[in-house]
Amino acid sequence: MNDLDDDLKLDLTPMIDVIFMLIIFFIMTMSFVMPVINVDLPTSSTANTEAQKTSLVVAISKNGELSYQGEMTTKDKLETILKDGKYQEIVVHSDKDAPVQAMVDVADLSREYVKGELRLVVNKQ
Repeated sequence: MNDLDDDLKLDLTPMIDVIFMLIIFFIMTMSFVMPVINVDLPTSSTANTEAQKTSLVVAISKNGELSYQGEMTTKDKLETILKDGKYQEIVVHSDKDAPVQAMVDVADLSREYVKGELRLVVNKQ
């Protein structure tokens, strides 16, 4: 009978593997809730954020003509518009074949009136 008892051994390794897999599964599918801390931050009326930026939108045609709000304009008219200081940046929609001098003129205005804040959008059509 001793020989028979020695041959009967129960291997627990597969059961332990299954238990570890279940533990890993439950840990991975648990949802952890982070503590929420409500903080009342002070606000500033003079903060310059992207949402508060006002943009002067200018278009440059293939011929180098400037337009503002759908109407043809000149560099001098844009300069008078920018003198009041309500714009923080200039957005230029330019044709891909527009002359460089028109872009340089608008860049000069941006350097002088909006601290060089200039965004260029080139129309490739």
